Amino acid sequence: GSTKVNGFSLGGNEYNNLNNDVMTGESITVKGAQVAYLLPAKLLKAQDSGSTDSDTELHNPMDYDEYITKLADEQNGDIKSILNMNTPVEEWGGKNLSQIGVDSAKPVTKVFYNNQSDNGYVYFYLNFTDPQAASAFMTEYYQNNPAVKENMDKYLSFYFPQNNNGIKINDTDSMLRYVTNGNVLTYDGETEKGELRTATDTTASSELTQEQINYQNMWYTLNRKMIGSYDLLKTKVTDSDGVTHDETKSDRSVYDNLVNVKELVRFIQSHTTGLKYGFDAGADNDNLTAILYHNGESVSYQKSSEDTGIETVGGDKTELEITMDMADRLRLVVCTGDVRIKSNVHFQGIIMAKGKITLEDGASLTSAPLEAAKVFQALNSQVSDSSKALFWEGDRYVLGNTTATEDTTSGKISDTYDISQSIVYENWKKR
Repeated sequence: GSTKVNGFSLGGNEYNNLNNDVMTGESITVKGAQVAYLLPAKLLKAQDSGSTDSDTELHNPMDYDEYITKLADEQNGDIKSILNMNTPVEEWGGKNLSQIGVDSAKPVTKVFYNNQSDNGYVYFYLNFTDPQAASAFMTEYYQNNPAVKENMDKYLSFYFPQNNNGIKINDTDSMLRYVTNGNVLTYDGETEKGELRTATDTTASSELTQEQINYQNMWYTLNRKMIGSYDLLKTKVTDSDGVTHDETKSDRSVYDNLVNVKELVRFIQSHTTGLKYGFDAGADNDNLTAILYHNGESVSYQKSSEDTGIETVGGDKTELEITMDMADRLRLVVCTGDVRIKSNVHFQGIIMAKGKITLEDGASLTSAPLEAAKVFQALNSQVSDSSKALFWEGDRYVLGNTTATEDTTSGKISDTYDISQSIVYENWKKR
């Protein structure tokens, strides 16, 4: 974060670090963006000299005095004027700066560090702007330099507990992966060896391939029913009329797999003359309310398993607006169209909308499943037990079948979880 360091004056010039941070991320996450390569010092050349003899030898990092006296040309913005672009580097397999894939216009970037107790330093880093070139460079750099490999393996080994050192992570496979620009660097805690491959390498481990499949299945499942395991999707879910659907089909959305639109529309029609039904749970339930609304486009559905005829019901095509007065008691909204939470309205509850949910300026939406279930249970007991059919497997939505936590600071009920309570690190401190 060198831009956080105050600028400085030296030799009549003003220096600062705007846009020159080296982005690394939190070290605990072992992010791939942490890799930054210092330019070999021999590729720096002093002003008006293409030589690398000892009398003109430069350093990286170098102090300000060296930078000011020996690199005056570069101070005018011409970074390439101080670089030996064609000098081969042994650690790079004999390649020079123009051959490793750094940015052609700005192959190197510099960062100033203002050490208050000294003159400070200037660092020069390789500047990769092409991810594929960066990936290829790291592959060669790691695989062709035993000392580099040893150091990186030693770094990764810190994340495995040895003699009560390192960070203890609940990793059943005892495998750490470090993904950088498309490369996958693995370290096996049992063999104490590291290995680097490109992400598309056909010899990648079967464990990595299976994990990729698991993530793909998880993503697919989240987009079908907002659950993490594909195995929990059911291929045959039946409603009260014997009509079935397959939750795994790609054309079924989360809404389709949670809300039984046929039962929703029929319930509204049987309890009101319009397409919008409001329910008040009564004083025993804090007068919490629910809104069921067919406010979307027309919906079509099969009447029953015996009657394959299709029934179509036109929608209201009107956006439901949740105002401040409504939000005080409203906890459950189920509709076929769009919902808008008005400006500065703080809604707490559950909204299941087939359309889009819009939050205006200052609005907020907090999940409160227990209070929503409380209203839904009252709807079942006071109006009609068949209201459970509004949802596929609707008996899961009543109290006693709902898991959530209570926010003790606000007294409101929500399903907000603190992820820090689920992740435990040992032998680590942030500095």
